[in-house]
Amino acid sequence: MKNLDLFGNEIINNPLLRDKFIEPPFSVLDTRNGEWQKRKKAWKSIGIKSEVGRAGDLTFQSKPEFFTHYGMTKQTDAQGTSIFDPFLTELMYKWFCPAQGQIIDPFAGGSVRGIVAALLGNKYWGSDLNKLQIEENWKQAQEIAPEKISDLSWVWGNSLNSIEDAPEADFILSCPPYGDLEVYSDDADDLSNMPHNDFLDLYYKIICRTVSKLKENR
Repeated sequence: MKNLDLFGNEIINNPLLRDKFIEPPFSVLDTRNGEWQKRKKAWKSIGIKSEVGRAGDLTFQSKPEFFTHYGMTKQTDAQGTSIFDPFLTELMYKWFCPAQGQIIDPFAGGSVRGIVAALLGNKYWGSDLNKLQIEENWKQAQEIAPEKISDLSWVWGNSLNSIEDAPEADFILSCPPYGDLEVYSDDADDLSNMPHNDFLDLYYKIICRTVSKLKENR
């Protein structure tokens, strides 16, 4: 018996779906499955340490009330520093960025997005307020992919201003601050340090300036 859809069309399973997209391109991605974890582990094994350059245990440190709200019994349940998934990064580039495309990142904390971009044959430009983070990103890139250094650019500075010098982009991929859920520094220009309304105002301006860098049809 043929397997038919609601319109009477035969459903043909495409065995090349994973081959073509690496991970099935569904709207919900299962990051806990074995294949996902295997590829994520493979990326991390090359030496990417995105948490280096930032303080440890950043998550929820300024919002103790979140522990109760989310049913956490102790503070250590939420401690940590958020790390951008390198496999998710790979998927975003391969699904949405043209080959050898230019990526820009206005909140370039962590080395993941830059190193993965370069190793996949793309160019990457990122800006971040944390000088130590920028130095660590360069250090990891030198160790992991020295032959790709010319495709990478990490800029130390306030992205509200530095984004003006960014190249035109084929794709934007970033990990912006979530209010003050993670407070990255005591810098007065750090969004995570600002009152909520100030955060929203400056965040909006940075995103608008970043999006204005996109090429047509991107």
